[in-house]
Amino acid sequence: VGRSSQDMHTTYRTAMLRDDVLEIHDALNGLLETFTALAETHRGVVVPSYTNGVAAQPTTFAHHILGFLAGFKRDHERLCEFYERLNVCPMGACVLNGTGWPLDRDGMAERLGFERPTRNAFDATQISMTDLPVELTQVQSSIGLHVGHFIADIMTQYAQPRPWILLAEKNTNVSSAMPQKRNPGLMNNTRSAASTAIGLAQGNIFRAHNITPGMS
Repeated sequence: VGRSSQDMHTTYRTAMLRDDVLEIHDALNGLLETFTALAETHRGVVVPSYTNGVAAQPTTFAHHILGFLAGFKRDHERLCEFYERLNVCPMGACVLNGTGWPLDRDGMAERLGFERPTRNAFDATQISMTDLPVELTQVQSSIGLHVGHFIADIMTQYAQPRPWILLAEKNTNVSSAMPQKRNPGLMNNTRSAASTAIGLAQGNIFRAHNITPGMS
């Protein structure tokens, strides 16, 4: 394994990051399927569309949903492209300049489920483990951006005295003071989680920027 903790740490961190990417991918696939089904169901449903927070033109809910779906599809493409860059194996790179040990790096990469070994030993342990996590946070930030925008747009319509869009009762909370009022708790919590992800992403970028390569 190159007799260094650097390639071992980088390898298990890469493998853990790979699991995270697959989990995000599955969730995003579920979202794409749900939005596609919503658009199919609501082809003829007319709702207002907004600019500057003011009702501007009529549109169909299907058209509205498909606009957000296009954004989430770009996130999906970015995630798939990122996985290809991530799925290379640092094991056997040792640290900095490789090793003279006769290691079978191709065999190790195959056994660990990676596409191939990393080609540059310095990149394997010093550079990639700084920029790859940052790239993933950027993809997550884009997903969070689309989540936040979608919920904000729905909330504009749901908040009307006569809402254009109604939320299923199971996805709302009953007001403690006004039992006739249904608060959009699930949407509030989802938007909060998306905002938290975007905020944490900025911390990852600053940390990567301010720590010596390979030490983060």
